[in-house]
Amino acid sequence: MNDKNIEIIYQQYHHKVLLYVQARVKNPTEAEDITSDIFVKVMAGLDSFDSSKAQFSTWIYTIASNAIKDHIRKVTVRNKYSCSSSDVFLESIVSDECSCDEKLFENESLELLADALESLSERERRIVVLHYYKDLPHKEIAKELSLTYSNVRYINHQAIKKIKAYFQMREFV
Repeated sequence: MNDKNIEIIYQQYHHKVLLYVQARVKNPTEAEDITSDIFVKVMAGLDSFDSSKAQFSTWIYTIASNAIKDHIRKVTVRNKYSCSSSDVFLESIVSDECSCDEKLFENESLELLADALESLSERERRIVVLHYYKDLPHKEIAKELSLTYSNVRYINHQAIKKIKAYFQMREFV
């Protein structure tokens, strides 16, 4: 398909799809991001569109509906496993935005964190390190470790709870 046809599709459907997304996702910025993702998927899948199976508009709205479901699923998971104080603590330790006093605190906390990580199983430790230090999303970790996405999320959640308990036992957090 040529660029002119792609432009026509975008002009014809963008506003409608955006309104469709906004009706289901209340955050305007997220709705715009989702709409952009939808059109990336539409453009990538144009060659696979089969007019004998559905109308073009149905195909686009199916992509939109699936994108919204994916977004809602991600938000639900993010809220379920939202940043606890230990998550924030882990991320703050590796941050470069610390004062001198914070650096001293960081050195002590790094030693305690290392001990806490050692208390985890090898698999838990590896997931925490890959997620928080290598910045890999759970899906990539699941693929790398040959685990399910849900299992990686669960193991990570349990590991963070163990680390938090470790710090609480030492009255650090």
